[in-house]
Amino acid sequence: DYEEGTFTVTWANLTGTPSNTTGYYTKVGRQVFFTYAAGANSISGTNNSVNFTLPFTPAIDASGSMISGFIVNGGSVYLYQSNGKAYPESFNGTLMVFSGVYHV
Repeated sequence: DYEEGTFTVTWANLTGTPSNTTGYYTKVGRQVFFTYAAGANSISGTNNSVNFTLPFTPAIDASGSMISGFIVNGGSVYLYQSNGKAYPESFNGTLMVFSGVYHV
């Protein structure tokens, strides 16, 4: 089973509006790799409250990674099975790239 595609990212509890809402994924068997670049003039939020949708609901709790050229503190992206969303640990900036891998 191999699939590549895009997914529409929706946010909750975010201040500001990202200029991009399209993420990309590759699914190989039960493993999903995703990446999403959230460009904005200014976006921010509170730790553990901001979240964005994932292309598939995780089968188990998993962790991803977060990288960015403009971020106060680096952090993790927590993936939750119960609602199929990713919770950035901390972020604030103009461009953030989220990437991760998890099982479905």
